[in-house]
Amino acid sequence: MVTQSQYDAFKIDAIRNQPIRKNIQLADLKFHTMDTAEFNGIMLGVNRTAIKDLFQILGITAGGFKSLEQSLGEEVSKNFLNTMKNAISNAKSLEVTIAVTPDRVISRIQKVGQSALISADTYFDTFERLANDHNLDIKFADFNKGNGNIYLSTIAKGGEFQVGSLSDEVFHTGMSLSRTADGIQADPFMERLVCTNGMVTRQFEESFKLRSM
Repeated sequence: MVTQSQYDAFKIDAIRNQPIRKNIQLADLKFHTMDTAEFNGIMLGVNRTAIKDLFQILGITAGGFKSLEQSLGEEVSKNFLNTMKNAISNAKSLEVTIAVTPDRVISRIQKVGQSALISADTYFDTFERLANDHNLDIKFADFNKGNGNIYLSTIAKGGEFQVGSLSDEVFHTGMSLSRTADGIQADPFMERLVCTNGMVTRQFEESFKLRSM
């Protein structure tokens, strides 16, 4: 189990290392290569997820762009991307939200208003209320510094029980709570432990999503 001090350190690290989000005109983002871009004179890395976001905004398929890159080379493809990006951005005054990690890598590019991101502080406040109200212990915690995703898995204290004649099986209730760019997702579940071989399976999993608070 994750101790209180371990959770406190995890929470501080996750909040401190969240990607910075900024609304910009898409035309102001200039690609130098397919994994580096310039904004206001600052060079930034660009990861694959952000490139996929950009393709979706521009209506380009990843496969189509890859074929273009293979046929004409990276330089021509990059110039094509910048030209198309600028034309669409200028025509529509297209504003996007970029997420930049602490090591200066753009991890997401989304149209303003499209992201359902809920702040890390709100996520942890929500988790702590649920954990306290339902007497939950933390089994596992994970934070992805590349995209800011947070994941916590818990089990209920005293939530262990057996069913009827299944004397060699133990059931335990729990819940996972994750936070991504799509909002907060809660996944209540029941674990089934077969004592004879130690195998653990999850049953009756459901998902509930919250996209704004």
